[in-house]
Amino acid sequence: MAPLRAFIKISQNSYISQCPDKLQISLLLSSLKEPGGGTSGLTVADRLTAAFPSRSILVVEYGNLVNSTAILRPAATVPDPRYAFQILSQKEAGLNNRSFTVTVGKIVGGCSAINAQMFDRGSVADYDAWGDVTGEEYREAGWSWKGLLPYFRRSTTFTPPSASDAQKYEYTWDIEAAYGGNGPVQAVYPPFQWPSEKIIRRAWKDLGVHSPKEGAGGEAYGVFWFPSSQDPKMQTRSYARTAHYDPVVNRRNYHLLVGHRVTQLILESTGIGSQKYKAEGVKIQAVTGNSSLIDILSYQEVILAAGAIHTPGILQRSGIGPRNILEAANITTKVDLPGVGQNFQDHATSSLFYNMTKDISPNPMSMFSNQTLMKEAREQYEQNRTGPLTLSGGNSGAFLPLSTLTNDTASIFKLLNAQLPSSFLPNSTHSTVLEGYSHQLDALKDLLSSNQSAVFEYPISAFAAMLAFLKPLSRGTVNIDPSNALSEPLVNYRTFSNPLDIELTVLGLKMFRRLYSTPSAAVLGPVELFPGEAVKTDDDWKNWVKSNVSPSFYHPVGTAALGPLSRGGVLDIDLRVHGVGNLRVVDASVMPLIPGTHTSSTVYAVAEKAAELIIMDGK
Repeated sequence: MAPLRAFIKISQNSYISQCPDKLQISLLLSSLKEPGGGTSGLTVADRLTAAFPSRSILVVEYGNLVNSTAILRPAATVPDPRYAFQILSQKEAGLNNRSFTVTVGKIVGGCSAINAQMFDRGSVADYDAWGDVTGEEYREAGWSWKGLLPYFRRSTTFTPPSASDAQKYEYTWDIEAAYGGNGPVQAVYPPFQWPSEKIIRRAWKDLGVHSPKEGAGGEAYGVFWFPSSQDPKMQTRSYARTAHYDPVVNRRNYHLLVGHRVTQLILESTGIGSQKYKAEGVKIQAVTGNSSLIDILSYQEVILAAGAIHTPGILQRSGIGPRNILEAANITTKVDLPGVGQNFQDHATSSLFYNMTKDISPNPMSMFSNQTLMKEAREQYEQNRTGPLTLSGGNSGAFLPLSTLTNDTASIFKLLNAQLPSSFLPNSTHSTVLEGYSHQLDALKDLLSSNQSAVFEYPISAFAAMLAFLKPLSRGTVNIDPSNALSEPLVNYRTFSNPLDIELTVLGLKMFRRLYSTPSAAVLGPVELFPGEAVKTDDDWKNWVKSNVSPSFYHPVGTAALGPLSRGGVLDIDLRVHGVGNLRVVDASVMPLIPGTHTSSTVYAVAEKAAELIIMDGK
């Protein structure tokens, strides 16, 4: 059956944009009445419909508008599987051939609707490294800390805690250094913390760990507080839908189409210069039923924001990507772009478990095991918006540079300096991608040697001793399945494919034993249950790590990265896809190097910068 064709005549300019973390694309058209989105897509759609009131934008969203109050309640649990893609990764050789669930948002609001609301930023060095990796042209275009800070500020409004809460929990912040904007995403410190939070923070200080007043101003190393993406009055989730869709839903030019997937881009051959093709629109299809394809045409721009997991698939199915990947799937190569689907990065995680034999009350274990205490907590939240149910994933952590963990950094750098860029990447990796990775290794050497860039995060949690590895050397891939290009992508984290990552992770995990031996932590009576005394030597730790590390902290990035073609980049300084006219990408896939932070606030900042670029070009 021939695909249905919906032809929309454009009288002026038009754009397409989309949210990260899902198959969703939005088209800014002159008169189309259907909309949708995720973190970056809704942000861009909001900004464009405000800037161009005479033009309409359609957001095409795979998931649905979900009005469940459970989404709004602060998140202290894992993502709801109903609102996320559940993709099974390839078997991970470095993790004893285990496979893992790849979780990305499938709901209006994207990953911001299902994440743990941890709303922090990386350090100055983390974002300046983007310019180091991509080159001077990108640095001068604002892909650096200084260039991104205005968009961090623009994206959010920080509301300080009450004086009594600040004193009780020892909250610190610096609005002048980090905030001062009036953005729609709300950021707050909740009006409750468990007593053990203060004890663990002091235990880190026993070890001499730096404690800045504010982390979001670029000093994201040491032990510091960070806010939740949460409404200050109702203590409910603040996310892309509540920030960038619900308040402006009545705009006549803002439209949402849910329950549809984008199968590929519509490209037209130009034969002109370096841009051999231009994007004319997208092919979409209803998620349910046996529906036909529909062509949605636009005469100016397409802005793809399907997230680090789905953006490369849309590009590759459209004939944009590594030639060998496309040929294996019998797809005609239109633009040979080796970096698409490569450079995949995430934060690997692991947890140790302790029994706090002298835990003070109240504590979460007593609340969850005692129906009376849980009832009291619910009443506090529902009646007063206070108490432990205002907590999301956490509000503080220790973000430690490598020098905090070991005095023997020389041996690590000796191993790192001996590595060739090609040693631990797939054999088929293109020479330009290898060149880009060489620049990444140089940047990572600087970051690992810096005392102002975190290599590990230790979220301060009442549930487990958790570690997130923030500076991975390993690189994965996200490519289409050659046997069925329309199926979910083949996700290969390739965790620990660079063996130095195991060495670093062992260093990070051993730090917990130092932490729980401090005088401050001793008042809790910690007894390590897992892994326990069976793990003593470095070899014991390495074997344990391979069986107990997860490859993801739900922070996938890098698969359509900023950077010049010579360094395996996919996007130019304005987020345009190399070799394709009228096509940009706006989502976590654009990050050339993963920052040492939870990635939500960075995606908002990238989207704000992208919206400004599009608006400037459209005037």
